[in-house]
Amino acid sequence: MIPEPTLKLINDTLSEHCISAYLYLLMRYVANDEKPFTFLLSDVKKHIGICTTTRSNDEVINNILFVL
Repeated sequence: MIPEPTLKLINDTLSEHCISAYLYLLMRYVANDEKPFTFLLSDVKKHIGICTTTRSNDEVINNILFVL
């Protein structure tokens, strides 16, 4: 029916993690005088409360960033 990658994308991005990541990036953007800035995936992971010591959850953050 629905391909597994599509389901994963939907699951990762229709969650409170996506909203938290958006708010974190928005706050960083405003704090940087509304200019582009560089961030690490680990910064976003830390803010939304997922493990920062593994790369196995990078796909979650990448999916969120893709949708945002």
